[in-house]
Amino acid sequence: MIGRKKSEKEVEEKEPIIYIEPKPDYELVEEYWVIEPYAKVKIMSMPELGGQLAYFVDEVKLNDKEQKAKEKLVDILSIEMKPPETFEVDVRKYIIEEARRLARKYRKIVRGLSEESWNKVIYYVERDLLGYGPINVLMEDWNLEDISCDGVNRAIHVWHRKYESIPTNIVFTDRNYL
Repeated sequence: MIGRKKSEKEVEEKEPIIYIEPKPDYELVEEYWVIEPYAKVKIMSMPELGGQLAYFVDEVKLNDKEQKAKEKLVDILSIEMKPPETFEVDVRKYIIEEARRLARKYRKIVRGLSEESWNKVIYYVERDLLGYGPINVLMEDWNLEDISCDGVNRAIHVWHRKYESIPTNIVFTDRNYL
């Protein structure tokens, strides 16, 4: 409709990926850590779908301050991080050292963050720069044999060693991000 004012929801930028939270009536079948203490998996039974199982990724949440610190740190790392001098370097360790160096250089980024908050920020920096981003937990879970996605707005499915083919709580909403 021409001239219609867009709602806040329409104006808001659409998230490229959605993590669906389990409903309170879902029954926990199994739970295990993939990256302790930051990411675990919950296999849950969904009563409204006749007890069908689903794979829920449960990562530690960042508060607003931690999220801003993570975003700034990733931006700064992508611009200012110097390449390692040799190929024998432990990349994970190197990126964490560079993150610490740049955080000291730009103290405002981490001002007021506790050690626990800093560790959560580093988990996400590592996940997004060294890992597979939003699907990193799936890639790190030794119980999974296959990961598939049939397109945008469709749940990612996994082949679990114990539960076979089950949907996850991860949905890509942006074709380019997928």
